[in-house]
Amino acid sequence: MDFSKKNRLIKVLFICGIVLACGIIYYILTLNGISIPCYSYQLFGIYCPGCGITRMFQALINLDFMRAFQCNAAFLITLPLWILLAVSSCIKYINKGSFKFSKWQTVILVCCAIVILVFGVLRNFEPFYFLRP
Repeated sequence: MDFSKKNRLIKVLFICGIVLACGIIYYILTLNGISIPCYSYQLFGIYCPGCGITRMFQALINLDFMRAFQCNAAFLITLPLWILLAVSSCIKYINKGSFKFSKWQTVILVCCAIVILVFGVLRNFEPFYFLRP
């Protein structure tokens, strides 16, 4: 492994470590009743596409997949694709020094974004009350 690849690998691992540490700290804070509120729900009374993600991750940590699905179905369904995008982008960055998405990555990203946005809109209509966190 050449020096630049090694440096990029160290950067990626460092950033992943920071993200993981922040996630652990936030999880501990939520166990003590401290969490980020949903301002769209507080201000306008509507659920945003991200409402329920914290509870979804808590349920995943406890291996309660049904509860995770109930908290935020769209994000849970697209989560493997988000992880695939992140891992493939990190590998590409380590090997080539670039984060530029390929066509298939862009298609996945756009499809995931559309699913989550449609989910965010639908969950605020009465016939789709079951999508609410």
